[in-house]
Amino acid sequence: PLGQLRLRIIELIHSMTRLHNSNILHALGESEIFHKLSQLVTYYPWNNFLQLKAISIFEEIIDSTDSEFLKSALKSSKIAETLIELSTSSTYLHPSNRTIRQGYMTTMVKICNHLVKNKDKAEIAEYLAEYDQDWQSLLNGELKRSNEKNNRNLGG
Repeated sequence: PLGQLRLRIIELIHSMTRLHNSNILHALGESEIFHKLSQLVTYYPWNNFLQLKAISIFEEIIDSTDSEFLKSALKSSKIAETLIELSTSSTYLHPSNRTIRQGYMTTMVKICNHLVKNKDKAEIAEYLAEYDQDWQSLLNGELKRSNEKNNRNLGG
């Protein structure tokens, strides 16, 4: 299990990003902490507390006005790689051969949509350009399908 200690550390990281202190942000951005967080999202797909904190942290990063922090945090987190990887395995196969959506799909969709919403920021555009073909495949494939499903009215 993820455990309370790791969850509390993630909450501490979230609190630190919300301080908007440039020294703290730069230290976090240069560390591997955001990459570890994106890995935890993959390792614990059904932990809702983790998923919600990850969404909040990555939204803080994407919304940051500190250009250097944004560049370093995106690069060190490898979030585009993680999102692309998550989009390739969007379903979970039960032992009974029944399939359902993976637990991390909401996290993947929300972070992708937030990146798309902020794609006009030079730092984000530059970062995503490194993954251009795979990123476009994600946008036109799984993200598009997920957004269409999520925007559909229940019951027709």
